[in-house]
Amino acid sequence: MIIMIDSHCHLECMKNADEIIENSKKKLKAVVTSVCEPKDAEKGLELQERHKGFVFLCLGMHPQGLEKYTEKEIDNYTELIKQNKKKIVAIGEIGLDYYWVKNEDQRDRCKEIFSRFIELAKELKKPIVIHCREAWDDTLEILKNHNATNVMLHCFSGNENILKKSLERKYMISYATNICYTKKHSYLIAKTPLYNILLETDSPWLNPENPIEITNEPLNIIRSSEIIAKIKGIPKEEVLEIAEGNAKKFYNLKI
Repeated sequence: MIIMIDSHCHLECMKNADEIIENSKKKLKAVVTSVCEPKDAEKGLELQERHKGFVFLCLGMHPQGLEKYTEKEIDNYTELIKQNKKKIVAIGEIGLDYYWVKNEDQRDRCKEIFSRFIELAKELKKPIVIHCREAWDDTLEILKNHNATNVMLHCFSGNENILKKSLERKYMISYATNICYTKKHSYLIAKTPLYNILLETDSPWLNPENPIEITNEPLNIIRSSEIIAKIKGIPKEEVLEIAEGNAKKFYNLKI
């Protein structure tokens, strides 16, 4: 049986998370859930504890919505992460988003917090899961300035030049289930070596049938594998097997 791993989703944002997890266990070996903000950290920790060995946890700070949190609240959150470092497999998702964050002062604060969480990841010796939307130059520059190495570019949306730079740095490129309905990704996937590819759903978002519906599930990584297999001219089982190995290596999963 081929082992499948959803390398990035948001179980903590699902009302029926336990039901989704039990359904995922039928075919998946593991699911990595990525908490985006402090208010969801406890739920993420509870899910990881209830489904230990199947649900793996990342804790991070999404750039969208940072204005809701005071410096004290962010400091408390980083302390929570440090206290639970043995329960998490990565810091993320963190990064920049210039699609949603338009104000320059807010963008500067996002850069500052992004940098702070990169240093936290280095301190804890954890890989980093990156969110980037329309902010590639600044994102790559900050990662370079902080000598970030073990990096996953979640739900990759860059162009060929960004892909080239990222591969030169040996970053992992994570393709989500939006590749089932976008056109630009086919060319990028063709240029991405299989051993740099991770599979993710970003569920409950990016439903491969209807992106408007917030009903995606981890099991749908098989849909992404079919797209990649067709582009690469190989069986989907080979894509799933290599992506599974890539996820285990990147997150250092003991499964």
